[in-house]
Amino acid sequence: MGYKQSRMLQIISIILIIFALFRGIVAHAMLTVDIYEITPDGIIMIQGFHAIEGVPLLGLVSWTTFITEFLLFLFGAVTDLIAGIVGIASWKKPERVNRCFLWGLIAIAVNIMVMFVLEPAAGIGSLVIQILYMMGIYRMKNLE
Repeated sequence: MGYKQSRMLQIISIILIIFALFRGIVAHAMLTVDIYEITPDGIIMIQGFHAIEGVPLLGLVSWTTFITEFLLFLFGAVTDLIAGIVGIASWKKPERVNRCFLWGLIAIAVNIMVMFVLEPAAGIGSLVIQILYMMGIYRMKNLE
């Protein structure tokens, strides 16, 4: 019975890794935009493709906003990836539940930062997966 309950953590960890790879691809796509002009006050004119819809994107963005969005996406991808790897490595070992819990909290905190800085829709899917990850940890903790 314990084997089947702790398997939830393994499945959600795999999904979390897939989401992390997707976030990494989006972060990479942010770097593939063409920067046409940087004004003296730090505003950049970009042209590229919207990562999800594939439509042309043309706009004015401040340099600090652009770098902040990129770093948050990248940091979110890395924390999700680490949480997923730790979850897969620990799904049969209830004694490692604290390590999974720590990385789950870090991933949720980063995701909430992404939602506040960018937009709420940017992190909803990942937040749902992270909450399911924490539920898997809770189930595994009850096996001890």
